[in-house]
Amino acid sequence: MKATRAPLVVIGDLHGHLDLFKRLLDRIDREVPDARIVTLGDSVDNGPQIPALLERLIALQAERPTAVR
Repeated sequence: MKATRAPLVVIGDLHGHLDLFKRLLDRIDREVPDARIVTLGDSVDNGPQIPALLERLIALQAERPTAVR
């Protein structure tokens, strides 16, 4: 029997935009609720909401420890 894995969603280049990240997470939760989420680079290199975005990324990892990397 072949094991199946949850779909993988990779997110990059957030550039300190918490509002866009929240909208993206809402869409992922609606369309791929069992997704594994990986965030890559350029999260905080510039942008208007860097501290809030960092806090959200850390909270998301705590909320979904097996789904978020």
